[in-house]
Amino acid sequence: PQYTPYDPLAIMKYAVVKENGKWKMANILPYETSNWNKYQQDYITFYAPSADKNNKLAIQNSVKFCDSICDHYNLKKPSPFSVYTVNGTHELGRLLGYEYYIYGNAEGKSINNIVLSGNSSPYYPHEFVHQIWPKNDKRNRLLDEGIATWLGGSMNQNYKVISMDFSSRAIEKVDGNFTDLLQDHTLSFYAQGAILCDLIHHYYGTKKLKLLLEKDTSDDEKQS
Repeated sequence: PQYTPYDPLAIMKYAVVKENGKWKMANILPYETSNWNKYQQDYITFYAPSADKNNKLAIQNSVKFCDSICDHYNLKKPSPFSVYTVNGTHELGRLLGYEYYIYGNAEGKSINNIVLSGNSSPYYPHEFVHQIWPKNDKRNRLLDEGIATWLGGSMNQNYKVISMDFSSRAIEKVDGNFTDLLQDHTLSFYAQGAILCDLIHHYYGTKKLKLLLEKDTSDDEKQS
């Protein structure tokens, strides 16, 4: 309902290409970024509109972060992926194909083998976790965002800051239930997922946490 007053809600921009004699619509991203600066570091390719955005220290830290998660949790080395760095949510939206859109609060996206970083830096650990942690289509989104937030923070804040902020607001809503808190704010959803991962890791260890993330938790009511 909050989007009802907006008309249009969004305007999309596509490329049109000829393939095998037929015209087809294509994502705009490769055309918007064809002249961008490109830098390769191990299994990650970094793209930015100018060389200064591909900060070498941030790039090195990005690979180190991914390697550290893989080593600590005994994960396979991730498949190659790309990182596109822009400044702000609206520039990020343009890479997604939005000429105009009102939903502009996400600073990062992980789609297939691509990370879009809207915080002006190639270092975006939350989205890196989505790339390197083994995929599971039946994993509940609470856990999916939870593990990424616990290990990589969210919106330029680390897990400790996010959990403290969430706890402060949760205390203010002493009459609220779990569902109320989940719906209160998007970051609350991420925070509760991260706290859940932290608690499981604390009480049951790494192996049990990994096992849970491998299970079918897609149904909120499922007992497994």
